[in-house]
Amino acid sequence: MISDVDVPESLPKLVIHSIISPQSDFIKVKVTKSRPLYGHNPYNSYDEQFPVIKNASVRISDGVNSMVIPFDANRDTYLLSADEFEILPSKTYYLEVTAPGGFRVTAECTIPSDLPPAIELTGIEEVEEYGQTGYLANFRFQDINGAGHFYNVVVATSYGDESTGGEYLYDLWLTRGEPYTSDKNKDGEYYTYKTSTIYNPVEQETKIVIFLSVTDQDFYNYHKSVWNFEGDNPFQEPAPIFSNIEGGLGIFAGVNTVGTEFILSN
Repeated sequence: MISDVDVPESLPKLVIHSIISPQSDFIKVKVTKSRPLYGHNPYNSYDEQFPVIKNASVRISDGVNSMVIPFDANRDTYLLSADEFEILPSKTYYLEVTAPGGFRVTAECTIPSDLPPAIELTGIEEVEEYGQTGYLANFRFQDINGAGHFYNVVVATSYGDESTGGEYLYDLWLTRGEPYTSDKNKDGEYYTYKTSTIYNPVEQETKIVIFLSVTDQDFYNYHKSVWNFEGDNPFQEPAPIFSNIEGGLGIFAGVNTVGTEFILSN
């Protein structure tokens, strides 16, 4: 047993999370502080362990024009309308965040120039589970010609609310296909997917919305590393999380996203 060990001092860092897109109504930047090594208190709340930084200076730039992104106290996020600062395909954007205590981080990303390929619904399977009729949706898309494309797939079921006239989305998961994928060694090939079981709790059409994004490589690398880390296995090895934040941790990335709606049944 060795107990007389000098543990190196570990200081917190700024953690940034921001995904920008031409299709988004807002530019959102989440700024928190990391937990120092050996400083974990299991009885502290999540917000105490990873506090939101509310008094930072957050600035976005396209290399010519720049704007300060104000803090929205209702969402604990720095928020700027896309009407005030437009995000465009193929352009490179720069983020700078400073905070009291001498913290300063920078990052940059380029919005992919390609729009996502078309989604093709290839089949519907009807299943009986727990006394209910459900559906499994099969779909696919073809990789854009040329190497170096990265994709993100998100699926949701859509229900209308007759009392409010609104439309609500509920996340589904994938039973076949990966949510984050690249065309490495798959240039021009088809990617096939199957959803989890879709139930219809209301007397309406059963609809799904498939969001397909063309992403930059940093988005792919970050989310793949997080995806590899998640799990409840207590014997799982730690996984390093990708970061493109200079001087800190986290992700600043760009995506091009299109949502496609399909009606499965009446």
